[in-house]
Amino acid sequence: MELLIDCDPGIDDAIAIAYLAGEQQVGRVSLTAVTTVRGNLDASTSGRNAAFVLDRLGLQHVPVLRGAADPLTPLATQVDAEAFHGPDGLGGCHDHAHPDRSESDTPLAVLRALLRAVETGHTLLATGPLTNVALALRAAPELASSPNRIVVMGGAFGSPGGNITPTAEYNFHLDGLAAAEVATSGAPITLIPLDVTERVLISHADLAGLPESPVGHLVRRLLEASIHIHQREMGISGCIMHDALAAAVSVDPTLVGCTPGYLHVVPDGDDRGRCELAPDTEGPVDVALDVDVERARSVILESLSRL
Repeated sequence: MELLIDCDPGIDDAIAIAYLAGEQQVGRVSLTAVTTVRGNLDASTSGRNAAFVLDRLGLQHVPVLRGAADPLTPLATQVDAEAFHGPDGLGGCHDHAHPDRSESDTPLAVLRALLRAVETGHTLLATGPLTNVALALRAAPELASSPNRIVVMGGAFGSPGGNITPTAEYNFHLDGLAAAEVATSGAPITLIPLDVTERVLISHADLAGLPESPVGHLVRRLLEASIHIHQREMGISGCIMHDALAAAVSVDPTLVGCTPGYLHVVPDGDDRGRCELAPDTEGPVDVALDVDVERARSVILESLSRL
């Protein structure tokens, strides 16, 4: 399976990329490109971090294209997730001496990469705000009728609620307009919301299975940083596999149980990013509301252990 990931690294995006690298080693995935967007931190940091992680994983051949520097939704105040990812976006794991090979000022190249991925049957995995995806659908709305499913990490439906406001998940809140446009585009989407991601945690004890290799050491440091941050910020003993679960579902959809329907996302205002699902077997959006927690944890750890 050929896959393009649109992301905003971020520790959890970095772990998702590492998971995909492990799947690539056994031939289940071919990661063809990474596009980045402003999300957890600014667009420049997203691109730099994606390139750094890929290079350390031995995936120097995978291009990194920086996309939208700002959300479609006008923001009255600066929003970022530095508290959960650190100033460098990688919990202090970034080597700032590492050269940044991400291609900047290429929003058109990002759109072309996304369009080409959909047109050629690649899986599109989106783990950050949906700004780039919305712009691609604006440029070529006919792509919404493609049979190729887009896997999206985002949204919340009440169990447990939002993680940036009481009702909104961070990605959908940061760019509510983009999320709303993608949700109503008619494109076939598998949505992986907080309702399932927050049930899949990796604990410190799980790290014992990671290999004693340079790559394994980096993955361990990322997870250790995330576990520490989750303990500090949320009082939980483990890190949530938001983006890694979405990546795992892109490889194995049977990890989750989905409810099909039509999705509405509040595009702006105080309730920006809040989701409502109208269940309908004919709807284009499959919302994951159930997950095989232990199997999901197992496949993520198994893939990371190959690195």
